[in-house]
Amino acid sequence: MRRYTIAALTVALISAPAWAHGASVSVTAPYNFYVPNIAVGEPHGGHHGHHQHGKHCKYVPGRYETVYQRVWVPGYYRTDYVPPVYKHKTVHGVTFTVMVSNGYHTKVWVPGHYTTKTYRVWRDGFWTCSR
Repeated sequence: MRRYTIAALTVALISAPAWAHGASVSVTAPYNFYVPNIAVGEPHGGHHGHHQHGKHCKYVPGRYETVYQRVWVPGYYRTDYVPPVYKHKTVHGVTFTVMVSNGYHTKVWVPGHYTTKTYRVWRDGFWTCSR
């Protein structure tokens, strides 16, 4: 019983920093062996199996990235308002304002053009190893 208590305490002391950073701890030992093999690190590997990262590896955390994309905006009609036109007239020394033409709405063709759209995209974190 004492051997298992010491082994559990050893695992807890060694793995505490790994758990604090979100990594996993793997403990493997044969049934009759009293000192476990301890592996501390971030597991990954997909279909190639489980492995641990060594001291030459570092984790690059996830981040938001700004992405610029060129987008075609098709042409369209825009409705514009043309304000009335006024003119100042003076008759016998008295100045007054006369409306020359009424205001009106008109449709103006805006040709198609390219514009740049900005998006924020999440990029997942990843491990990188250099040797």
